[in-house]
Amino acid sequence: MTLEEALAKVEELTAAIDALKANNAALLAEKKQAGEQAQQATAQAGTLEQRLAQLEGQVGSLTTERDAALAESYGARVKDKLDPVFEGAAIAGTARPDVLARFNAEHELTEAGFVSKKDGTAVEPSQWVEGLREQAPHFWPASQGGGAGGSNNPGAPAGAHVAKHGDTSGYMKAVDAWKAGGGQGPRPTMAQPSD
Repeated sequence: MTLEEALAKVEELTAAIDALKANNAALLAEKKQAGEQAQQATAQAGTLEQRLAQLEGQVGSLTTERDAALAESYGARVKDKLDPVFEGAAIAGTARPDVLARFNAEHELTEAGFVSKKDGTAVEPSQWVEGLREQAPHFWPASQGGGAGGSNNPGAPAGAHVAKHGDTSGYMKAVDAWKAGGGQGPRPTMAQPSD
């Protein structure tokens, strides 16, 4: 090989080495850029995971609010449907929350407004309340006006009779004994205190 050929070969190899160095530098730059992009992607993934967790929390809160609103709406519809029935049936006002709780435990309100047992049989609210009268009579107010008539003077303060006439328990015992003896002899009388 001649000197000129050898020099040409050296120049060719030098050019090839320079090209490899340039290619290597380009690859290193790409690798660095890819690493930076990977770091950015990892950071974005973390940010996205945080955002996803926030959104899932919001979805959970909104679902809870929606369910509460649906339950409140359902409860209001049940109450609106049953309140007139309660009024007509004269259910005690203090018993109404208990009656509503019993209703909700055993029945559901259909879109048509009828009371439907959970086993599928439908009942009108008024019929259900009448059935409840037999099952739970304590939901209705106690009878008023029965029993003893009380004082002849309803405006008199308690104990006024005893204050005016004295203790009559002895007299009542004497009357009971007189009756037990067949009513023989003179009927006992109540001694009147002096005024």
